[in-house]
Amino acid sequence: NWPSVAAGSYSLTAMATDNSSGNKTSTAVLISVKTPPTVNITAPANNCAANPTFTFSTPGYNRVTIKVKDSNGTVIYAATKVLYMFSAIGQYNLLNGVYVQMLGRLKVGNLDDASTALMAGVAEKYNAVFIALGATLSSAVDQLGTMERATLGDNIAELMLVRPSGGGQSTGYFIYMIRGQDGIWRIDGM
Repeated sequence: NWPSVAAGSYSLTAMATDNSSGNKTSTAVLISVKTPPTVNITAPANNCAANPTFTFSTPGYNRVTIKVKDSNGTVIYAATKVLYMFSAIGQYNLLNGVYVQMLGRLKVGNLDDASTALMAGVAEKYNAVFIALGATLSSAVDQLGTMERATLGDNIAELMLVRPSGGGQSTGYFIYMIRGQDGIWRIDGM
């Protein structure tokens, strides 16, 4: 174990000792330790931190460029990645819109269009519930509540819905949404 070795050339030998305390030294081996490469992130700002973070002032497409240089300053690797940054308010409104549009379609009894807000695997399950509610579907929709907050990952979202439950109290529950391969957010569970 030879931690934190400075760059340079070194001569290494090994010594072996037998049970009779006799020892033998090997022929020297010359090794070179090179300076590790440096990483420079040159866009959006010159940032050489080990775990850089960036703040983008507006949503949209942003370019990040990474350059790895050797001890002589020669670029040995470079890459540019374009990131799309979403607006938190825009995403909240988008997810809420999927939910609200589904409720509006259910309220008027348009089950086919309402089911487009559901993932294929759960559409059959919830359509059976909607059909079973029959004439009471519209009043059931009125009791579902409104979106209070959303937690968003790359392709999954958890929405907290809140509805009045009487006596000045509220009840919260979650629905889950998944962004499909087509890029469209749909409800996967309620």
